Amino acid sequence: MLPALRVLPTRAPPPRPRRPTPQSLRPQAQLYEDLLDAGSDQGAFTLALPAAEAARNLVALEDAYGYHIIARTSVTSEQARAYLLRYASHTTDRIDLTSVTAAKYDSPATGTVT
Repeated sequence: MLPALRVLPTRAPPPRPRRPTPQSLRPQAQLYEDLLDAGSDQGAFTLALPAAEAARNLVALEDAYGYHIIARTSVTSEQARAYLLRYASHTTDRIDLTSVTAAKYDSPATGTVT
């Protein structure tokens, strides 16, 4: 006769983060690129490299720092914000963008920004 097996409750594995795809990164990079092009065209700054390249670098930095923030490894959200703004400052020849504050959305449905 076999001994009775004790059944332990199983835990579902944590959900795996979805991998970014080229299709999901395109809108982010395009937004940055459009902003960089508009600022450059209006004379607000001079780009140190092509807008498309700077835009993709900003998305890559944002994603990498986001990973470290979520994993709680080596970068805090405050540090990540400062690093991104420093990179943007360098890329746009602006001396200091670190005083820029984040926009707040009044209504996610309408996209109103204050």
